[in-house]
Amino acid sequence: MKITVHLLALIIGIFFNAEICVSQVAEKAQSKPADNKNVNRLAINFQAIDLKGKTFNANSLKGKTVLLDIWAVWCAPCIAAFPTLKKLNQDLKKENFEVVGVAVYSGTYQDVRKFVAKHNLDYKIVVGDDDMVERFGVIGYPTYYLIGPDGKIHKKYVGEAKNLYSEVKKEVLRLQQHRRSK
Repeated sequence: MKITVHLLALIIGIFFNAEICVSQVAEKAQSKPADNKNVNRLAINFQAIDLKGKTFNANSLKGKTVLLDIWAVWCAPCIAAFPTLKKLNQDLKKENFEVVGVAVYSGTYQDVRKFVAKHNLDYKIVVGDDDMVERFGVIGYPTYYLIGPDGKIHKKYVGEAKNLYSEVKKEVLRLQQHRRSK
């Protein structure tokens, strides 16, 4: 009986903490320039596991504009954003743009692969670890980082961003125009 009560308390605690994290962030999505120099230094310099179990080196993205989506399989706002992310990835391909989803706290790459297949995601998905969450300073899910062709973070969006499509599209086109004018 004692173990059952402790297990129940643990489950309630995990659910409560996850719900607070998602709901507080979802209530107030933020769009702001990234200001963490350590994150900028590491933005495009990370490795993760792809859905085939192989190492993905993010340095391969240098030269592209990337929307890095840090999400989790248990996060409702993350899942709700999938159609928008798919549309961004498709609509902005000609602008040398790519969405890269980083699943964290979501199990093994095999678990994530099944989840991704179920949701028919067609953009690159990798599995991140605790170190990545800490390095990027993620405080809520989803967290998006718009990374410019130079590999540095241009913007950060936290939580349920209702205007994510229009904001990201506008910023990507602005970044590409700025790059062409140089």
